[in-house]
Amino acid sequence: MLKVAIENSYVDTYKGKDEFGNKLFMQELFKKHGIELTRVSVNKFTENNTFSEYNVFTQDWSTKTIQEEYTPDILWSRRSLWTYYKYLKLETSYIITPSKKISILSGDKYETYLFCRSHQPKTFLLSTFLNKRKDQESLEKVVIKPIRANWWKGIELTTIQDLHINKDRFKWLEELYIVQDFKDFSGWCPWIVEWTHDIRLMFAGSAIIEATLRRPKAWSFKSNIWDWWNQQALAIDILPTALINLSKTIYQELQLQWDDIMSMDFAFCKKEDRRYLIEINASPWTRYYQTDTWEVTKICKWLIDFFTSLH
Repeated sequence: MLKVAIENSYVDTYKGKDEFGNKLFMQELFKKHGIELTRVSVNKFTENNTFSEYNVFTQDWSTKTIQEEYTPDILWSRRSLWTYYKYLKLETSYIITPSKKISILSGDKYETYLFCRSHQPKTFLLSTFLNKRKDQESLEKVVIKPIRANWWKGIELTTIQDLHINKDRFKWLEELYIVQDFKDFSGWCPWIVEWTHDIRLMFAGSAIIEATLRRPKAWSFKSNIWDWWNQQALAIDILPTALINLSKTIYQELQLQWDDIMSMDFAFCKKEDRRYLIEINASPWTRYYQTDTWEVTKICKWLIDFFTSLH
């Protein structure tokens, strides 16, 4: 049986929860197709190039840790922590998806901008932005974001004036935040949605295997947020051709490897009649945590084919 282990980078014990039973559902569906799906951590990697333990979900949705040496065939990295260390330790012994490049980009929003600047709102490091009046004069409203993923906490919409007034809040932290030109994503594409939204396209290799529409609460300026109001699966064939083409262009420009699992999030600015790349995610949330087993089954079958071909 092919062994695929999700690497979570937990330190002491695995604390993953299966609140809706879909992690177990996914695990059992993989098993029916000849794949053993487990959870491991780089912190449990041994000198023998094996893991000292692995984790599975039981029928009551709880976690079971098995204390024995474990050697998977493929590692699926779901957290972009200690990326260089992790890949240095593991990539000589295992097939790892996504690639190191995507893991690094997803953990650093400014580095993503350097690779994708023609497709993103104008972006600056906070440290340089505060000292460049010319850059400040080119913008009106701006969004402050932490460079690293943080479940969309700490993201603020502000003005240049207020940013200067409150700049002491960021003292010694200026290299850990970006300043981004605010784009109004409250316009709409009438065949999809009527207010602020983003669309996540999930890739396995170069194939788009899932499209998800996410909408925030009506008062939120954030199109891509942790506390989204609702989400729904979208049929890929109803998406605008321009959006699909843009995602493929970015994929090609990044020179991605065939073994990548990732997502790209896009939002639409009606004022400019333009779609923007919001972020790249090496560990995209799918519909596993929801109760729509029809959608879960479809995405799992794509992943089963992907892992089988990867091996």
